[in-house]
Amino acid sequence: MKLEKLITTVSEMLAITADDAFMLLSQYKWNRQLLEEAYFEDENKTRQSTGVARDEFHPRPTSTTFLCPVSFDEVPIDEIDAAPCGHWISNNAWKEYLTDSLVEFTKVSNCIRKVELLLPPCTIEFISYLLNIFFLY
Repeated sequence: MKLEKLITTVSEMLAITADDAFMLLSQYKWNRQLLEEAYFEDENKTRQSTGVARDEFHPRPTSTTFLCPVSFDEVPIDEIDAAPCGHWISNNAWKEYLTDSLVEFTKVSNCIRKVELLLPPCTIEFISYLLNIFFLY
């Protein structure tokens, strides 16, 4: 409850989404004052240094192939999906990232349930969506 209140407060104060507030707070070690000072001093620098993109629309590429900015593989356009920030990434790059992340996380924590406690609900839904795409189909 305390964490939700902190996220809501920061979200309202900075006029950002709850997801962005969550990500920014986690990068600032949950210190609201430090985050707000950095954000008001230079919003763009704060967003860039923490990897929290500004809400931008990245339309689906229209070409028949796509050069993945992560794997540098050229793949058919129907083998890509967008990240929550809107950037397009190949399905193979997503699969490798998720596999590596889950393997590493389970090694460190030995408890996958902790993921659900640390991530906002929409992120959990997105991860579930990706896992269904890559591992169940």
